[in-house]
Amino acid sequence: MAILTYLDASGTKEHPSLSVAGFIATEERWIAFDHAWVAALAEFGITDLHMKDFVSSRRQFDGWDKDEPKRRRFVQRITSVINTNTDKSVGAILFVADYDEVNTVLAVRESLGAPYTATALYALTLAKTWIERHHSGEAMAFFVERGDTDQGELFNILRRVGFIQPVTPLDKRTVVNGVTTWVHPFQACDFIAYEMAKHAKVASALGVDSVRARQSLLQIAPRERDDMWRFMNGEILREVCAAAKIPRRHRA
Repeated sequence: MAILTYLDASGTKEHPSLSVAGFIATEERWIAFDHAWVAALAEFGITDLHMKDFVSSRRQFDGWDKDEPKRRRFVQRITSVINTNTDKSVGAILFVADYDEVNTVLAVRESLGAPYTATALYALTLAKTWIERHHSGEAMAFFVERGDTDQGELFNILRRVGFIQPVTPLDKRTVVNGVTTWVHPFQACDFIAYEMAKHAKVASALGVDSVRARQSLLQIAPRERDDMWRFMNGEILREVCAAAKIPRRHRA
């Protein structure tokens, strides 16, 4: 039984924070997720979920800004599918200002890569650690949405740090002979990554590392999942650097 993890990113190094988040489940549960996800979207006349479209009520979500009860029902429906058909959520949120500050003292950029790379590496490590703890001996594989900035660097660093489990980039959509095929788990990942980035944006604006998350994020079974949602502030980043034995920068 293979344990599969899907991850997606929201935000960039130009933003105050960015997140890499997703879900872990057995291969069998992901198959069930696919069927349930497609059915849930169809109930609302939707074929695919892009959070940028949903939050701005455009394309398939045109007019939804005038129907808040429908928006709430939709979020409740898709989070129900997620909670029923995945085993664990995982998410890492990096505050870019903290990254820049620590990077002036420690060789973070050279060792852990750019902000996206460091955040994705942290999320992958969290997922791998949880799988080893709860599914010892099972095969595991990881998938990231293809195309994020600095993704090539991520694979170079994964090889360098000895992350031997397969991490595969996939397109969220492929079109062959006019037929569109979706990797549906990435749509759920887009949802949680967006919500985590939004949560971090509020926290950053308030100058704190933890605030009460939006209800849409809390609907993702927080009672057993929040231990896998991690802020990478300056303190945590320094702890990561210490564990990885990242050297200090030489002062002139």
